[in-house]
Amino acid sequence: MQPEAPIYHKLEQMGLTGKKWDDEYLDTAPQFKDISSNVLCSVEGSSQGAERTGRVNMVRSIMTDDLTVKDYSFESGAEETLALHEFDFDHLFEGWHLARKKSSAGHAYGVLMTQQETEEMTELQAADPLTGVADSILMPILDRIEAAHLIPPSRFSPRVVRSVYRHVPAAGSVYAVSPFVIARRMGWKQRHRVLIANIASGHNYQEAPGVGPLLSFLNSEPRTDAELQKFWEALGSPEQRLRKMMGELLENGTLVICQEPMQLTEQQMMPEAARAVSRSVSLPVLTR
Repeated sequence: MQPEAPIYHKLEQMGLTGKKWDDEYLDTAPQFKDISSNVLCSVEGSSQGAERTGRVNMVRSIMTDDLTVKDYSFESGAEETLALHEFDFDHLFEGWHLARKKSSAGHAYGVLMTQQETEEMTELQAADPLTGVADSILMPILDRIEAAHLIPPSRFSPRVVRSVYRHVPAAGSVYAVSPFVIARRMGWKQRHRVLIANIASGHNYQEAPGVGPLLSFLNSEPRTDAELQKFWEALGSPEQRLRKMMGELLENGTLVICQEPMQLTEQQMMPEAARAVSRSVSLPVLTR
C-alpha cells in the first residue's frame, strides 16, 4: 500500500484496516522513522487486490456492454477456442493439417489429415455450419483417418498417463507416449517421415521413418529400458541410435517417463531387511 495512493486516505470507506509496522522494526533506522512510520505493514479486510479488480471489471462490463477481460473472464466459456461441432485446421507441412475440435466428453480431440482429407472435411462442414457433420457420415471418416495413425487420438475420453518430471531419465525407468501426442506417417513426397503433433500446444515435429516402429511399440503399453532394448535389437539397429532417438522424443515431449526405479532409503531398507530375516527364520527345514 503506497502512502500517496488514493485509497490510502479512505481505507475505512473501502472496508479496510491498515496495520503499521511495530516500533521495534522502525527503530532499526530511526533517521527515517518520520517516513517509515506512515508505511503500512499490511492491510486487513475483504475488498483487496484481485477481488477489487474483479468488481471494477464487472461494473465496467455492465456499463459498457463489452468484456473488459477477453480471456479467462467472468463470462462462462469465454476462453474456449475449440468448437464442438466443427474442426479447426492448422496447416503444418506440405498439405498436412492438424484438425482439432472439442469432443463430446469436453477434451481436445485432434487428427492429422492429408490435403485431400482436409478438403473433404471442409466441404462437409460448410454444408451444415450450424450443427456440424452428421455422426452417420463423420464417424466412418474418423475411423478411417485414425486407423492411419501410428499414435491415434482418443476420441471419446481423454488419455491419462502418469508422468514423472525429470530432465535426465534414470536407468530402469518406464516410458510411455504423452497423452497429448498424435503421430502419422506421411507420404512418399515427404519420404515417409513421421509427423508428430501435440494437440494441446499445436507444436509439431518431424522424425525419420525409423521412429515409426518404436512409437507403435511404445503406444501399445508403457515399456521399460530392457523391453525397448530387446525390441530395438530385434530390428537390427544399433543401441546408440536408440538412445539418441529416445532423448529427442523425450526432449520434444512425444514421450514421458511414467515410472522410475524404486530406490529405498536407509530408513526404508531397515524394515525390509527385518522382514527378510523373519521370513528366512520362519521357513521350515527340509531333510531327506
